[in-house]
Amino acid sequence: MTYKDVGKPGYMAPSPDNTGLYQALYLEAAQRIGCSLIIKRFPKKRSLRQLQAGKIDIYPSTGFEESRSLYLHYIPNGLFRNETYYGLSPLNTVELESIDDIKDTELTWIIEAGRTTVNSAKEKNIPYQALVGLTHTKAIKMIVWKRKVFYQIDTEDYNRYLKEQGTSDLTHLNIKTHKYCCDAKSQKLYAGISRFSPIYQEEQNPDYDPLMPLSPENFPTRLVPGSIGHQLSQALEDIYTSGRLNQLLNEYNIDLN
Repeated sequence: MTYKDVGKPGYMAPSPDNTGLYQALYLEAAQRIGCSLIIKRFPKKRSLRQLQAGKIDIYPSTGFEESRSLYLHYIPNGLFRNETYYGLSPLNTVELESIDDIKDTELTWIIEAGRTTVNSAKEKNIPYQALVGLTHTKAIKMIVWKRKVFYQIDTEDYNRYLKEQGTSDLTHLNIKTHKYCCDAKSQKLYAGISRFSPIYQEEQNPDYDPLMPLSPENFPTRLVPGSIGHQLSQALEDIYTSGRLNQLLNEYNIDLN
């Protein structure tokens, strides 16, 4: 299994520490099907390349992305993403009421390389730069260093940063917080199994409807029953339906609401 080296609070600590929900969840799932778990950490973009090449078997949690379904098979992991965001920019920036407003500034949208947010920037024709290993702390430093950039920050990361710094906002760093520019994101999450991994076997899905939108629930192929990938899917479902996942969420102080 691979996960981005910068980590995510509660889910997996920054590399080389793998502590968190993902390690606990997939270690238990692996043990239930008689497998072992090895975790390898890379920047997100490299993690995706490893999955695309079949050198890594699993990515622990992601939303469905049609372009990535060329090399990932999505199986439910019982998790859900419900995230809200703020925008950060130099203090002298005009108030931004939407992401599109970035085009009326001289700002460049900085995004962690490998995130699907890059697609949004491309579609909206917004100047952007994809940076390997970008975190909210690095983005804040870039703005402090007078870089003319815009960064979209998860409100949980924002509030955690304020608490750690003992401050109520970022104006003392000459940073403006735009609270109404970014859309929230709510979606079901999945484990992504590399379709080129040795543990993956697929067959035609007789229930696939080509007239319906492509999704994890409506996909041309399905896991071969009895394959390791299929067993993993069943183990994750059992962990969710038994209530064990809720126990793990509580253990790592994660609230999905």
